[in-house]
Amino acid sequence: MKRMMWMGLAGVLCLALTTSPSTAKAMMIAPSPISQRVATADCIVVGKVTGFGDKTVSVAAFPGAKEKQEYQIAIIKVETNLHGAKGVKEIRVGFIPPPPPPAPGAPGRPILRRPFRGVTFTLNQEACLFLTKHPEGDFYTAPMYFSVINKQGNANFNKETDEVKRCAKLLADPKAGLESKEKEDRLLTAGMLIYHYRQRRPGNGEPKTAPIDADLSKKILLTVADADWNAKPPRPGPFQMTPQTIFYQLGLTPKDGWQQPKDGKRFPETAKKWLKDNADKYVIQRFVYEKKDKEDKSEK
Repeated sequence: MKRMMWMGLAGVLCLALTTSPSTAKAMMIAPSPISQRVATADCIVVGKVTGFGDKTVSVAAFPGAKEKQEYQIAIIKVETNLHGAKGVKEIRVGFIPPPPPPAPGAPGRPILRRPFRGVTFTLNQEACLFLTKHPEGDFYTAPMYFSVINKQGNANFNKETDEVKRCAKLLADPKAGLESKEKEDRLLTAGMLIYHYRQRRPGNGEPKTAPIDADLSKKILLTVADADWNAKPPRPGPFQMTPQTIFYQLGLTPKDGWQQPKDGKRFPETAKKWLKDNADKYVIQRFVYEKKDKEDKSEK
């Protein structure tokens, strides 16, 4: 399973690198909202690129791969730790360097070069980074183009980083977030917790499941049930953290007493009823990975 997942990701990357600019733009994955990026990142920092490793690092492109991938290492000076880098002054972030240009005067027909669309870093670049620990190498990666919010030329940088800080603060103290006077903050906290507990980590093996704290689970379920399921998303764009998308992340089955209504219009009332009826019975199941089974401070 994990091999298939990484092969799929590799296929998407290869497709992105070989399509025409106009086609690639049309096929580009829409960015996840900041709340989901915060909930699923191993480390979030605002920092500056101060240098690069002397040599590339060669590790498997994905677990079980026969061939290895060369990663250039960017050294990031941590200016602000938002999650996962407490007391750390700098971190290593690997990225795939763009291919070198063809040698001048090379024989044969001209090579049509496609634009390189992977994440790269430049010296003195300042950005907010949503990072994931590489499953094989001793460094982080920025897995998607929207894992990097650049400061230069971005008039919304401060606004976006303020949103990151807000989400990170709610996730760091879920009890306060779930008891906030603001209804939007309560739903946002509940949604981020579910995304955090239920995220899949390609390369870390097939997960097992384990229940989270029962009292916390009850608060999360009742918070989602209490939300306005007919309200428009607070921000434009797909994949917004709405009550319905949060509910689907639970991964419920008929064994949990959940039956998908045939009439889609009845989904909100059916889901809200299930949440209220089962808040004392059902406990949210988190994914647990053998290679990454660290204590989750958000349950405290």
